[in-house]
Amino acid sequence: MVEWRFTVALRHILNSVRTKERGLFLGYCRDFAVKRFEEGFDVVEVVRALQGLNQIALDVLSEDPEAGDLEEALQSHLSMTIEFGCDQILEIYEDLSGEAVDLESSGVSPE
Repeated sequence: MVEWRFTVALRHILNSVRTKERGLFLGYCRDFAVKRFEEGFDVVEVVRALQGLNQIALDVLSEDPEAGDLEEALQSHLSMTIEFGCDQILEIYEDLSGEAVDLESSGVSPE
């Protein structure tokens, strides 16, 4: 089940980057946050999962010689899309819990 969720997340990220339409991924992140909140997952765990996907993608692409000059594009399209998705997750958790979420005090740094 976890593998399927990551597959779906990656598919949404890829479609958002390919079409330059971040709304696709942001909508997915909102739905994902609601589901994870209802399942009792901590917001830190959910955000770290997306940040982990970002880091894995960057690590894999950094090994590809053909992706050498894409660092700036990866940052602006991939990493920023995921960062905005994390922001959506935080907003949903704050709305559903009625409490402010402070990731920095939880040891999560912004990407």
